[in-house]
Amino acid sequence: MKNLTETEIANNSLGSMRKLLFDQMVGLRNGDVDATDAIAMSKVAHQIVESYKVEIQAVGVANSLKDKNIKLQGNIKALS
Repeated sequence: MKNLTETEIANNSLGSMRKLLFDQMVGLRNGDVDATDAIAMSKVAHQIVESYKVEIQAVGVANSLKDKNIKLQGNIKALS
């Protein structure tokens, strides 16, 4: 499995994550990668995707509140 460069890691790109995940799958097939490591990496990737989903939802909520001219600070308890 090819190691990513510092630039690739710093970019945190979806392409880098995809490459790492597919490298893990190939490594599993070839017996070069431990299943525990591959599972851990897939869980980290899942958490990254889920965090992006939460960010997207938060932007949607903030935009809907902005459009309704509602103060976000006064409604935080209602949203949680």
